[in-house]
Amino acid sequence: MGIIIRQSIISSFYTYIGTIIGAFSILFAFPLFLSPEELGAFRLIIELGALLSGFGLLGIGQTIIRFYPFFREDNKSNGFLYLVLLLTVLGSVLVSILYFFFEEKLFDWFSRDKQYFSYIFIPIFLVAIFRIYQTVFENIAANHGKITTTNFFREILTRAGLLLLVFLYYKQWFTFIDFCIYVSLVFALNTILNYVFVIRPMKLDFKPNWAFINSKPELKKDMINFNVWLVLSSLSLLIINKIDFFMIGSSKGMVDTAVYSIGFYLAVLIEIPKRSMQQVSGPIISTHLKNEDYGSLQKLYKQSANNAFFSAVVVFLFIVALMPLFFHLMPKGEIYGECLFVVYLIGTAKLVESWGVGAITIISNSPYYFFGLLSAIINIILAIYLNYVLIPVYGINGAAFATMVTIFVSISIAVIIVRWKFKLSPIDLRQLISLGLLLVSLIFFWNLNGFISNLWVESVLKVVWLLMLTFICIRFLKVSEELSSLLNKTLKYIR
Repeated sequence: MGIIIRQSIISSFYTYIGTIIGAFSILFAFPLFLSPEELGAFRLIIELGALLSGFGLLGIGQTIIRFYPFFREDNKSNGFLYLVLLLTVLGSVLVSILYFFFEEKLFDWFSRDKQYFSYIFIPIFLVAIFRIYQTVFENIAANHGKITTTNFFREILTRAGLLLLVFLYYKQWFTFIDFCIYVSLVFALNTILNYVFVIRPMKLDFKPNWAFINSKPELKKDMINFNVWLVLSSLSLLIINKIDFFMIGSSKGMVDTAVYSIGFYLAVLIEIPKRSMQQVSGPIISTHLKNEDYGSLQKLYKQSANNAFFSAVVVFLFIVALMPLFFHLMPKGEIYGECLFVVYLIGTAKLVESWGVGAITIISNSPYYFFGLLSAIINIILAIYLNYVLIPVYGINGAAFATMVTIFVSISIAVIIVRWKFKLSPIDLRQLISLGLLLVSLIFFWNLNGFISNLWVESVLKVVWLLMLTFICIRFLKVSEELSSLLNKTLKYIR
């Protein structure tokens, strides 16, 4: 247990450092060192590479986490790791064939910025392939409790490497074409280091063992069913989060892609508290389901919804409060400030997602995980259709609206399924406090905008207002028992 705690603390430290590097890079360094067209092309390398790698993974990442323990005996995998590598190679080959088969069509889609797309066509493919193997290596290592080194490579080394590349390009050490290739090599380095310093020293067994697999027909059937569901659900999540970048880049060009990426990144910051809570609540939800302790599950479901929603509201309001000052200070802020409505729309979607994400966790850990197929299929169709219809007319705001609607539908379906199958609901009257905080603060912010000529003074007033109301909600209105307890302990410590 001591090893687990130590690795968790170190990994969390790496994640926070990586988040700081990433925020500095995306919000300040990249806009300063790259033109909007170059930033758009650079973001497409990362985003489309992630989209392609998601297709190529074929759900392998989560399959490793769920089923590896059933095969593992010390460093023996009884053929499981052989199957993993076999599927990884198959996924890589499949992505390669499809990507180059549609090469001409891709260039037609990106005809508005064909020159830039010619620079990034190969780097996108390379990033996709390297990320497939990187994800597989990381999940294998996680099953052996080796998470600190892989987290360091992913969270710090990769982000620092990209930041260094952008700076060196700004200093004219190489051309933009070379820069795009070097971006893919950063991911190659990550993959190689994971293999050399994490996977290889473990001396794992990658030999086939068909006899072991065939001796467990029920396990084999469960793996197949789970993987089918996982492929579609993973595709659904990828399409919701990445298809907008693809369609903006193809329909509107690299500048709009760059502007959208800034707004999207700001909005995604809202879900950071949700991710932490999900990591903590996930195993507990799984235990309650296994024990059929639905009373405790209902309590946890509401607690998670209350805490995640309130935390998301507070983060969202801080972002809204500081956005005018932020874009005033940001390099080329007059260009990237056009993403204002993107932040509002995606931010609203993340608020709803924070409230209902517990439903998705319950479904994925229950015998009814296959019902997620319904949501996945609807989300894929809806995301593609809405982006296809709205982006040509409304640009980046249309993409943000499409994402918002898709997330609304996804969460609604998940909540309905949990209500139907388990008679559980995340709704709690205390959530009205969070809604009140959101609406009252937004009205205050909007009325204060332009009333005070000094942006610094205006921003300070908004932050003071928000801190005051947040304190009242936690201390006196008891929006969350957990947060109230934490605040009381902090106040006692200060005294």
